[in-house]
Amino acid sequence: QHVRPWPVGAGAEAGVGRGLIPGRSPELERMAVEVSDGFGSRLRAAQLEVSSASAADARGATDVPVIYHYTDPKGLIGILSDSRLWATDVSFLNDSSELRYAAELQQEILEEIVNESPDGSLQRNLAVKALEDRSFLGGKTYVVCFCAKDDLLTQWKAYGSSGSGFSIGFDRGKLQSMLAELAPTDHSDALWMGMIEVALAQVRYSRRDQERALRRAFDRYVALLSVGSPEFEIKKCADAIANNASASASRFKHPAFASEKEWRIVISTSAFSNPELFFRSSSRTVIPYTKTGIKEGSKLPVVSITIGPTLEQELSKRSVLDLLAATDYLDIGEKAVDIRASKIPLTLTD
Repeated sequence: QHVRPWPVGAGAEAGVGRGLIPGRSPELERMAVEVSDGFGSRLRAAQLEVSSASAADARGATDVPVIYHYTDPKGLIGILSDSRLWATDVSFLNDSSELRYAAELQQEILEEIVNESPDGSLQRNLAVKALEDRSFLGGKTYVVCFCAKDDLLTQWKAYGSSGSGFSIGFDRGKLQSMLAELAPTDHSDALWMGMIEVALAQVRYSRRDQERALRRAFDRYVALLSVGSPEFEIKKCADAIANNASASASRFKHPAFASEKEWRIVISTSAFSNPELFFRSSSRTVIPYTKTGIKEGSKLPVVSITIGPTLEQELSKRSVLDLLAATDYLDIGEKAVDIRASKIPLTLTD
């Protein structure tokens, strides 16, 4: 039995909220009825196929055995105490241009399809409908960010409390396997959960790869339509394109950021799901986030903790050892968690 990534709320009815959400909205209830027909079933299967293709792209990177999450002291305590990771609403990430980048790329591709497709073709009709809606960021997506490199100066400055934080190393393969257990197993499960994807994905920086992925998704939804398809089927496929673009916003970044070598846990939902939300403060606003879940009784696959360059190294090592012991993380695998100091010979300032 799996721990729900978004637990059922106290007010949910008994038996409702299996999986990721504490209940289904009226719109999701209506969709549950629609899925019983042939088109609804094929649409949900296509959505799972598209998200599975994205996850498969990430699984190919076998040369990255460990990925690192940079966080402040409060984050370290929370992650080890709960054995859950905080997934932030992508709308509240530090760089808001990420969302615009993916939306603008999706719009460019749809406009190209309109221009290159004959009048009245399925491709043109679907692209026109998707452009009319312009809801490329309509779904809800939450992410946990990682880096393929440990002890990186830019990451300490941006996410590691200006060097007064920690870098937590995770076994990538084991983390990927844990997340695979949370994903829906078929289209009916996906509908019930109101979610599209739970996966560990490597961020794509290649414009060519990004365009190929978006066109592949578009072609998959076009294949669901035929000449004379009713308007609501075209609308549903356009909505699916919007949801995919929303999820892609968390996996695509401008090529100029390729040196970040970023990985992310991506939790994508439909516009009708209702995750359990938590909130934290920032210098700009209040930030909503949710928490990932893992199999009951399991621990996150932590393999190392690097102490930030501006912390008191020896004192911090003692406190981290005590924290690992208190949270039963001192020795969770074949060998003990490696606690090490940053090798950056700098005193960082804000």
